[in-house]
Amino acid sequence: MKQLTNKILLCLGLWLPCLVWADQCELISAEQTSEMLEFMKPNIEYVNFCEPCGDKDFYQQKVERLRSLQINTEKVGGKTYWAVKVNGKNIDLAYTFIRSEDGGFVNLANLANCPATGVSLGFDPSK
Repeated sequence: MKQLTNKILLCLGLWLPCLVWADQCELISAEQTSEMLEFMKPNIEYVNFCEPCGDKDFYQQKVERLRSLQINTEKVGGKTYWAVKVNGKNIDLAYTFIRSEDGGFVNLANLANCPATGVSLGFDPSK
């Protein structure tokens, strides 16, 4: 079962700390957003592939327009986190791979310095 995505759950209470539930790199820092923007550009090919979720297949997509790359902010516990929308859909950098120059795909979370577990650094789709 896919983990909670696209939702932020805040636990409110007098003695309870505020909790954030999101996938690994769905909410990212300003620095990670800046790093990600160095690689995620219009017309670049990418795939969404959630290895921890048990995904077996993927299909290639392209970032269609720069304005389709939307950055939205969320303030949680006094810190600002960024969520990325590509072509109208939220993405998690941990499960997003972009086309590299050698024809393979590289994990976007790794490129943006967002720690992610259970995901490959990249893969060759021809194998």
